[in-house]
Amino acid sequence: MECALKACIAQKTKRHVFPDKNFAQKCYTHDLKELVKLADLEAQRLNLKKHNCTFATNWTIVKDWNESSRYRMITKAEAKNLLDSVTDPISGILIWIQHYW
Repeated sequence: MECALKACIAQKTKRHVFPDKNFAQKCYTHDLKELVKLADLEAQRLNLKKHNCTFATNWTIVKDWNESSRYRMITKAEAKNLLDSVTDPISGILIWIQHYW
């Protein structure tokens, strides 16, 4: 998810334009909620959340992932739930992000 959101941010970067240093430093985060904002996708996320309860549930599951999550032991059911929230072909978080990169 982090890489997908950073791809959206990179897509907005114009060729031969030196990026704003402050903005670039903010992009060095693993916080998915912050990356959505930096990619200018917060309004789209809120709109989709309002009209698609499955997307809203999927975002609730995915949004709290962070770099330390990869070292935390979780159950098989939790792992499946996270994977399904990311990859759901209609309301998955990755499918949504792919529209913007």
